[in-house]
Amino acid sequence: MKHASRLEGQKTPRLIVVAAFDHNEDGELVQAFDPLQMQSEGTAINKARLIAGDRAGVIA
Repeated sequence: MKHASRLEGQKTPRLIVVAAFDHNEDGELVQAFDPLQMQSEGTAINKARLIAGDRAGVIA
């Protein structure tokens, strides 16, 4: 019997987010705001590009 980690035809759920960071008074990176959930990778990348200039770092 073949063992499958998920049912045939089901996609693995994915969580796509954008997270941004700023420097605190000590120069350490801190979360700028709660991660934003996005509907697609493309949307996440576009959002990250929009906010990148205002933040110390962005991850999509």
